[in-house]
Amino acid sequence: MKRKLSCLLAFLMLSLFPAGCANPESAYTKYSTSFFGSFDTIITIIGYAQDESVFDRVTEEAKNRFERYHQVYDAYNAYEGVNNLYVLNREAGKAPVQVEPELMDLLLFCKEEQPKMLGRVNIALGAVLSLWHEYREAAELNPEEASIPPLEQLRDAARHVDFDALILNPGEGRVYYSDPKLLLDVGSVAKGYAAGLAVQAAKEAGLTSALINTGGHIITVGEPQSGARDLWSLGIQSPELDAEQGDIIGTVHFNDLILSVSGGYQRFFVVDGVAYNHIIDPETLMPASRYKQVAVIHENSALADMLSTALFIMAQEEGAALAEKYGAEVLWVGLDDERKAHGGGGLFSSILEP
Repeated sequence: MKRKLSCLLAFLMLSLFPAGCANPESAYTKYSTSFFGSFDTIITIIGYAQDESVFDRVTEEAKNRFERYHQVYDAYNAYEGVNNLYVLNREAGKAPVQVEPELMDLLLFCKEEQPKMLGRVNIALGAVLSLWHEYREAAELNPEEASIPPLEQLRDAARHVDFDALILNPGEGRVYYSDPKLLLDVGSVAKGYAAGLAVQAAKEAGLTSALINTGGHIITVGEPQSGARDLWSLGIQSPELDAEQGDIIGTVHFNDLILSVSGGYQRFFVVDGVAYNHIIDPETLMPASRYKQVAVIHENSALADMLSTALFIMAQEEGAALAEKYGAEVLWVGLDDERKAHGGGGLFSSILEP
């Protein structure tokens, strides 16, 4: 299995001034910090502050939130004293389970938004996704023996993916599965949802100018206080499987928006020369294969994450209609490298030509 920890580079503008150095034209100094572990990716926060202690305080708040949400939304590991998704998947088919408030909030968000995704996003697809996860893990350990899940097994798992089997009781904070074999997997939305919450907490703690890169999902806060530019500049990683870290297809420029990218190059394994990515189409039960990459720009972090997954799976015309409903801007990079964009803001216009 191959995995890229970050599909976006966001340092085109930021490299103008070394971290920890003040721009002589600005009262602000640029600082940066990175940490690994939360959501199995490197999270980098680069921002401007008038005092290092302020930057340290707000980024520590963000780090703590990311770590907390990682534990709560983790479907594969247990944590002492945390009734997380792992616990839910093992107990909720037997009796209602008291869950962490952050998990209940995410599930309520999915109950509201998932039906609007035209069946392309389903957090109840866990039984199918767990099979693919198992085979990816086996491929990582023994690439020469890599294989994909048998279709018969996938179809059997797909009998237990009814979203309506998820019964929520927010008043009591309890969750029940009416299908004992139901499994949830919130990978299509959890990182974006958590990033939005973590950044909001950091903003409340004093963060006013920053860029937060969570590996394929970037949030910008305020303007870059460098004294040199008014907009953050973000480079979009090349979607080629053999691309070097740093190879980009172009840049976008904006403030106070989110860029979320989905692509088959981010996490995949190879069987008989064919790359199988991690984004599974609920209809075919196989990895989506319409595009190399889909990028979404939106003001809501959770929706940007969910939309980039849905749009990677659905046909472009259908995806454009969905993006229109949400007011999102979208860039599609086809298998033939053709680039198409949708959205009135024109934020992707500079990178439409290969």
